[in-house]
Order: sequence, then C-alpha cells, then structure tokens
Amino acid sequence: MVKKKEDKELEYMHEAMDEMGLIEQIDEAQKPSDLVGHGLPEAINQILRPLEIKLVQPTTTGVKNSEGEDIKPGMFYNPAKGKAEKEIEVVILGFTLERIYFDPEEDSSEILCRSMDSITGTEYGFCETCEFQKWKNGAPPPCRQFFRFVVLTEEGQPFTLRAKGSSFKNAKNYVNGIIGNQKPLFGTKTVIKAREEKSKLGKYYVIEFERGDELKMDQIKECARLSRRIMTMESPNTQEHSEQEN
Repeated sequence: MVKKKEDKELEYMHEAMDEMGLIEQIDEAQKPSDLVGHGLPEAINQILRPLEIKLVQPTTTGVKNSEGEDIKPGMFYNPAKGKAEKEIEVVILGFTLERIYFDPEEDSSEILCRSMDSITGTEYGFCETCEFQKWKNGAPPPCRQFFRFVVLTEEGQPFTLRAKGSSFKNAKNYVNGIIGNQKPLFGTKTVIKAREEKSKLGKYYVIEFERGDELKMDQIKECARLSRRIMTMESPNTQEHSEQEN
C-alpha cells in the first residue's frame, strides 16, 4: 500500500524528533495540560518560515488569486491554494510576540528596528524602556507589537498568520484564555474569521478567533512533535512590508 504524502511527512518528523531525544518526553504526557506551553517564544527565531496566510485589507495591494483577479477585502488569502476564504480552520502550533518599527516618513517601508521576542530590539536595545513603544498624547506607539502564529491547515500544511493592529487584542485574549486553563494551543482547532469595523479613516477588518473541536490525545502529541520540529529549523532572512494597521 502506498503511503500518503501526509503519512510520510509525519513519519519523517517522528524520526527526527526521536533522534533529538524528545519523543519519550512527549509520549509520557497523559493529558493535554502536560503539554502546555507558550508555543515557540524564543526558538522561532530559528524557524524556517512557512508561507503566510494574509487577511486582505482595503489598503492591501498586489494580492491576486490564481486567475489573476484581485482578492476582496475581508478574505484570508492562502498563497499555496492561490485563492481566498472567508474563514479558515487551523491548529495553532505556536507563536512569537514580535515588534517592528518602520520609518515614520510617508511612503517609506524601511525597518528601523525589530524584535523577534518583544524583549530586545535590533537597534534600540530593551523594548520595555524604549521610547518608541510608548503611547504619547493618545497616539499609538510607532513600534507596533504583533503575534506571529504558526498554524497547520486542514490540508496539513504549515503557514504563518500575523495578528496586528486591532486584531492584536483578540489574539491576546484567545491565547490567554487557552493557556490560562492549562491547555496547549494545539489541543483544539481554531476557527479564524474576519469582522468588519469602521473608523474615521474608513473601513477595515479585524481577526476573530473561536475555539473549534478538541483534538484527540494522539493528534495533540503529533502536533507537539511538529511544533518542536519547527523549532529546530534554521530561518532565512525575511522581509516585512509596511501596511496600514487599524
């Protein structure tokens, strides 16, 4: 019998984890709370970043489907499929809490500083004491914090998904709600949707997170293995693009 591609990938990941001495530790887990963690807070600095699923905003440009048509705002664009969907169901393997500071000059996309862990920036040192992460006179800080999730789709493909701007609070509440109850993020499926909002600048969309079906223990363990496998991969240089955030 010919093995499916997904089965071969899981077999490869299992062998890799076994060589790293992590299989025994994961297999000893008896319940989901034994695998609770914050995902990939530090080791994701070394991740081989998958493609990114992006929530298309009214200000988003250059995003087209496989037929060359523009993607409508409020849709999640999957670059592997070449199409967009109103909602997606994923398993969150982990996340990082990052910061990025773009040049405030109009039409500039130059990155002046960034932090992969919201602790130390590449140019301005410790984030906690940096003037660029502070609110001033009611204005948001120029250095923006965001979640970068690593998710697994229904097809078994890993992607990243960023929750920034007005989506940040929703992401934070969702993560804290699961981890605070002593459960791993990959212990349940997550349904991700977009909600339309309006401000004086116009219409925009925010990401909403909803808990889906819980995974079985053997599925949780496989997700744990995949999560830790990703943590060991090396990261290529990636380029961020400036985009209006709400």
